Amino acid sequence: MQPPAHVIAYSLVVGTFGGRVPTYADFVQAVRAYAPSHLIQFLARYAADRGGWDVELRPGMRPPWAVAAMVRDCIVSGNESRSGQLSEARLRRLFNIFGEAHDERGDTAQAILTPIIYEQFPYQQSDYEELLRSIALFEDPYPGCRNWPWDELLGSSVTDLISLAFLVHTVVMNKRGEYKVTPAFQQVVDMLEYTDQLPKMVDGLTRTVPQLKTASKEVSSGDPANRRFSYNPLVRTPLVETADGLFAPVPELIYSSVSPSVLYHRARDAWGDAFSRDLGQRVQQYVGRQLQLLSPDLTILPEIEYRKGQLSADWFAVNDDLLLVVECKASRASLEARLGSQALDDQFKRDISKAKGQIERTASLVAAGDSALSQMLGRRQVIGLIVTAEPFYLLAQAHSSELIAGIPTLLGSLRDLEHWTTLPAGEAVRQLTSIATDPERRTWPLGNALDVPPNSTTHNSILESVWERLPLAKRRAGDLFTNGPSL
Repeated sequence: MQPPAHVIAYSLVVGTFGGRVPTYADFVQAVRAYAPSHLIQFLARYAADRGGWDVELRPGMRPPWAVAAMVRDCIVSGNESRSGQLSEARLRRLFNIFGEAHDERGDTAQAILTPIIYEQFPYQQSDYEELLRSIALFEDPYPGCRNWPWDELLGSSVTDLISLAFLVHTVVMNKRGEYKVTPAFQQVVDMLEYTDQLPKMVDGLTRTVPQLKTASKEVSSGDPANRRFSYNPLVRTPLVETADGLFAPVPELIYSSVSPSVLYHRARDAWGDAFSRDLGQRVQQYVGRQLQLLSPDLTILPEIEYRKGQLSADWFAVNDDLLLVVECKASRASLEARLGSQALDDQFKRDISKAKGQIERTASLVAAGDSALSQMLGRRQVIGLIVTAEPFYLLAQAHSSELIAGIPTLLGSLRDLEHWTTLPAGEAVRQLTSIATDPERRTWPLGNALDVPPNSTTHNSILESVWERLPLAKRRAGDLFTNGPSL
């Protein structure tokens, strides 16, 4: 599939490549002109000077996902003997090549759009919600769930880790992209009693250029056409150590490094399957906490053992007109699934289809008048909802068709659920029933299908309660940042 003719007509770089559209390999060749340490420091200072990279789509934008690719591929393919010197014009050319690079990746919407969406959307979600969910999901106590030793793994509790990320980001943006401890900054750290934790946290967010190169090469992208979308270790370690100091070329990734997505992988690497199993219980109970925000207008009921050893779907939300059957999955799209390949189809069957089957079985028991589900019996509209730990942004038509067959079933992430339960109960029910009966909207992720902007009336009260527990939510810390000495 070739790019549309108008893309070529308005290209800013096609002339550079002999009249052809550039490929991602051309982008890699372009970033190889610069020594990694020079490129990293230039980008870090440039980002801090302009207040960060552009995450809102607009003409001429300079997106963080392009910068992350510049850093990774310069490190992997370049070396310190390169003599190129970045400038405003040369940086603009790198962005233009990245934006216009085109590789054949198939001709279906799933193959073309899925990797682009997973590349860009994480940068456009709310840091506030993501960071607070890290605490609510991983650290808050839940009956029957383990208290994991995050301080041993990360050097601090998850709650403190979020505050520490704010401190690191603030310093980086005030020190032209460099993480540098000054007496004024140390005063803030000491006041918040983070003197011991901060160095451990910074160490966990830092890699040298050789370490980043090794980490990048450990995860193969397979097909060369997928190189752009391959693993980027900056997501886990956004601080890069060079001979001149610690720099953050993509400061947005400082917050992302303590998001649920990244913390999950760090914990999974350390604690294995036991953590994954425990997380499944945490996700289920967290979903229940969110659903309770709609009570008492809706009655919220947990899973029911309808036969010995056989359980219903995880949650029910019931009123006179609606029975919502909810199944939870602590799933996230794998790196391979994010490429829109067969792996996405396989993961859908393994996770989403399984959840859909549980909803259908439960709804069948209700329809048959099973006495174990007596509280759900009655003439109501039945809707299914599958809630995943992280978003599945795009599904193939076959996937959507499977979800709407039988009991119309919507798919949403924890973030989508947080937005929905923030609505008044009556409006939440109206939204859900409207989506379930709309031929188009019911094939969208729940968050996209809602016709009210997130947090348009109020913020999610569960996340708000987490924020109020953070030391940095206290006025004394804010006053010091606002009125104290320069960091």
